[in-house]
Amino acid sequence: MAEESSKFNEVAKFRNFDSEEVATTSQTNQVSAINSTVERKRRTRTTFTRWQLQILEEKFQVQQYMVGAQRVDLARSMGLNEIQVKVWFQNRRIKWRRQQREAVKDRDAKSADFSEKC
Repeated sequence: MAEESSKFNEVAKFRNFDSEEVATTSQTNQVSAINSTVERKRRTRTTFTRWQLQILEEKFQVQQYMVGAQRVDLARSMGLNEIQVKVWFQNRRIKWRRQQREAVKDRDAKSADFSEKC
């Protein structure tokens, strides 16, 4: 906590330099690093309930892309915001594609094993 306070003070000093003074690249980089740690708060990760996950999974099985009014309606019905539903579908599509690739690899490996035995 004290470290953040001292970093904040360094930023405040740096921002108030006279117009005749010139900031070096090193100072600018330091301030950028300090700003990113002091001013930017990290968003907390959404924890979906089992009920929400069940509904999302059911919708995904029917339709991999949820857009527009459908997404808004779904989000409202589950007590989420539209962005949370959008990101969930994006992440689920990535997982689905990865599973599809792994299934193809497994199928190819089994096929190769079978052809070697014959």
